Amino acid sequence: REMVQGSGVGARISLASVPTIPGLWLLAEDGIAPGGSKRNLDSLRDVVVWEDGLSYEAKIVLADAQTSGGLLISVASDKADDLMSSLADHGVSDARIIGEVLDDPKARITVTS
Repeated sequence: REMVQGSGVGARISLASVPTIPGLWLLAEDGIAPGGSKRNLDSLRDVVVWEDGLSYEAKIVLADAQTSGGLLISVASDKADDLMSSLADHGVSDARIIGEVLDDPKARITVTS
């Protein structure tokens, strides 16, 4: 949220590309989520555009308050492959491309499945 708002752009995130820890989805499906995650989700109401059909569990997983937020790096699309190679060369085995930056002066984040 802060990255797109501070830069005056939007973003599109692919839920399927976001890495999660084992067991997370089972907890979310059982309704186990901290209150902070629910407050985070509520606070994103005017910022995030959720693809039709995304479950409440998917939304609560992405709004998780138990982390400091994953490390997010934004680079020009033509530099993405170089960045991923460099990260792998330096022992970062779980880096993922989870989305893209979009031209959107309203700084909305669109989440797709």
